[in-house]
Amino acid sequence: MADHLNDEERLEAVKKWWQRNGATLVVVVVLTLGGWYGWQYWQGTRQNQAEESSYVYMAMLDALTLWEQDASEENTTRTVAHAETLKKLGKNSLYAVYGAMTVAKLAVAEGDYANAAAELQWALEDTDDAAMQALIRLRLAKVEFARDNSQQALDLLNQTPPESFAALYEELKGDIFAAQGKRESAGNAYKMALEKLNDSDARAQALLELKLNEVMPEAEKTAAGEDEA
Repeated sequence: MADHLNDEERLEAVKKWWQRNGATLVVVVVLTLGGWYGWQYWQGTRQNQAEESSYVYMAMLDALTLWEQDASEENTTRTVAHAETLKKLGKNSLYAVYGAMTVAKLAVAEGDYANAAAELQWALEDTDDAAMQALIRLRLAKVEFARDNSQQALDLLNQTPPESFAALYEELKGDIFAAQGKRESAGNAYKMALEKLNDSDARAQALLELKLNEVMPEAEKTAAGEDEA
């Protein structure tokens, strides 16, 4: 009899506990299962997007190759369409950045520097990869220079890039200063570019030396010639 009462008491205690905590327990279970399924769904969606972006990227490269052989309106439209799809599919990914940079490249070829600048700015804001940002800033600076926005270009170049981009940044600074008639500043930039340049890049070195010679004062050219002699 005592055992029976104990069983009833236990049952009653369970009922009371369930009344107090049952709803909370159900919510916890639902949220836990929902979170797990939500995570699995998100992972699956992300993987599907990555795979689709990969296919679209390859299609864009094929279209870009055709465009480079024949910059027809049809090839341009096809390439841009793939690039825009990449931007939508893979935002905050390198695929999206490549898409925007491709649109910018085609825009530059058509002389549409405003659109090129907008695409490159979009790409710059869409990635946190330091090397990619350095490349985008360099291209954006070239576009701004072509738009006669020299100060904007210099502002972009005044940020310290990875070492592999240092010579390219200084060379472009020199080009901008030379175009502004600031020969001394141009010369200093070209000298810095030569210092940062990889010694094995003989072609780039020869070009930089030619640019430096063009902006050097005559007295310095004479002195340099005497030193070589």
